Amino acid sequence: MTRKVEDYIRVVGGDRFKHLLAEEGQFLRKVAATTMAQSKLTDLQFALRTLVDRVGFELERLAICPDDVEQAARAVRNCLETNLIGRYVLASPQNLQNWFALRPQEEVDILSKVLQLHVVDEGNLDEARHLIESRIQQHSLLRKKHGGPPAVPLPRWAQLARDHGLENVYASYYSLFSKYVHPSTMNVFPQDMEFVRTVTHLFTTRSQQYAVDLAARSLEALGIDADAVLLSGPWVESRVA
Repeated sequence: MTRKVEDYIRVVGGDRFKHLLAEEGQFLRKVAATTMAQSKLTDLQFALRTLVDRVGFELERLAICPDDVEQAARAVRNCLETNLIGRYVLASPQNLQNWFALRPQEEVDILSKVLQLHVVDEGNLDEARHLIESRIQQHSLLRKKHGGPPAVPLPRWAQLARDHGLENVYASYYSLFSKYVHPSTMNVFPQDMEFVRTVTHLFTTRSQQYAVDLAARSLEALGIDADAVLLSGPWVESRVA
């Protein structure tokens, strides 16, 4: 990538911002579904396509109400975490395979918890238990068939940030994002709306930056000219109040 992420971004004002956020998300999802899909199908290609599609979805959802600070906080945190996962799978074949192995393992973990908590219709308890246990068994048999080491959890987000060059970003912003994702004094107590607007602007800007950075890295990893693809996208930086 010859350009910085900021080179893809421009400033617009007024209501156009909401529409452009949606266009950005749609553009990224189209890149994942078409441009990236035209490269050779490999585990890496599939993983990167799904990750780029995800950040596109985050921007589409953010576009519904970009002035909502809590929605913006969720979007920016999810875009940052997805960006970190992208860097993780690009770092080594072992990381990539572990990412795939986590998919069935996480489903097994969820289903096992369902059995423990008996979160089923009491009138169909036996049938539901049988279906859940059968699903868990299917995953176990598939893992044995395909071999490979069992999945290990992803490193904590702070560790991923240290490992992949975003330690300063994590230290500076992650706790701020989380203040608005979870109930805290920042969103439970009466708020200073001018401060909220400033923070929301930061969140929406950063969401776009993490999303386009992931797309650029993914395209380059697949041998696709990121500049040629992304410079045709509808990137924005901020909204003038």
